Amino acid sequence: MAFDTSNYTTSAAILRSGFETNRNGIVQSRLLLPVKEGDKGLRQSDAVFLHIKHLPAVIEKLGVISNIDAIGYSSAPRDCNGSYMPCFKVGEAMAKSMASVLGVPLHAFSHQAGHIAAAVFGLDILSLLSEKFYAFHLSGGTLECVFVRPDKDKIISCELIGGTADISAGQAIDRIGVMLGFKFPCGPVLEKLALKSSRTFNRKAPIKDGRICLSGLENLCRELYNKERPEDIARFCLDYIGSSVAQLSKELTKTNEDAKIVYCGGVAANTLIREKLVCERALFAPVELCTDNAVGTAVLTAMKEGVL
Repeated sequence: MAFDTSNYTTSAAILRSGFETNRNGIVQSRLLLPVKEGDKGLRQSDAVFLHIKHLPAVIEKLGVISNIDAIGYSSAPRDCNGSYMPCFKVGEAMAKSMASVLGVPLHAFSHQAGHIAAAVFGLDILSLLSEKFYAFHLSGGTLECVFVRPDKDKIISCELIGGTADISAGQAIDRIGVMLGFKFPCGPVLEKLALKSSRTFNRKAPIKDGRICLSGLENLCRELYNKERPEDIARFCLDYIGSSVAQLSKELTKTNEDAKIVYCGGVAANTLIREKLVCERALFAPVELCTDNAVGTAVLTAMKEGVL
């Protein structure tokens, strides 16, 4: 069993033993944290409160819980010193309490490692976790490329090699979406709007030292606000992000051209962005496992226990 209490989703999952196919053994439950109309995000104090409020309902939706052999949780955003967000403390408290009551092992992993494991699990290629590969974590608060290696203690280790110099792809999408009058988070509705456009755009963000600068995208879209249709502005936004990440992918992964590239995180579910990233090396997390979830953490917990 595993918990993940990220900035916008309360998640829990159970991985049953003895399953034969990758997704048949998973039961998961998630609740999005509500954001007030017009706001562009949540304060950590609000996220913590909402996780505490949501956890009982999330656990109840899993059904009757029995025969738990181990519990895992997301302890921090990334695998590095100083990586910390208060919201993860809620899942940690629940995991530690349940492990203590049940008398079972407890394992901690990063939120990012969970995203990567969920992607690989959903693609039914867990063997990839015993190899070296690249992973792009594209989400509401993160745009990072990491080099993933097998790790005896943590199952995988993630070395940051590049990403964004300012805001994430998700933040850029939400800023444009709010500008166009949509409610945060704006990813799905902006994609739906952009698909109505018949135009395509190839403009890219500047890249320096392995990092792209996306903060200028909001100003570019504001310049188009009174000149272009909303669907064309949405398309420009998503094409710009997709083209920028595609160029960054080429630059950051050219030293190991045989290694696969896994794209995960909520923004990686966007079809227009995916179109820009398609290549022989690219692997995309299943859409249902792109957004925040506890599935990857459950998978890593099972692997740590040697049952997967």
